Amino acid sequence: DMGAFLTAAGLGDTLVASDANSYAAAATALAADLDGLATLRQRIPAALAQVSAGTAKGFARMLEDAVTGALDRSGA
Repeated sequence: DMGAFLTAAGLGDTLVASDANSYAAAATALAADLDGLATLRQRIPAALAQVSAGTAKGFARMLEDAVTGALDRSGA
């Protein structure tokens, strides 16, 4: 899933939340720290490239699995 992908890329501590409140808190913290956000934006491409799903095909498979899982959990 996307959380596992971001964690494998070393971004889980910043971009993965366990619930809606944690997500809102993380988003608020990022929005309040523009320098930190700029640094994070610079880190993301290299971090994602280090993950096996960093290839276009691997990323598409991971995204497909994440969307399918979300739809299954939502009952849609």
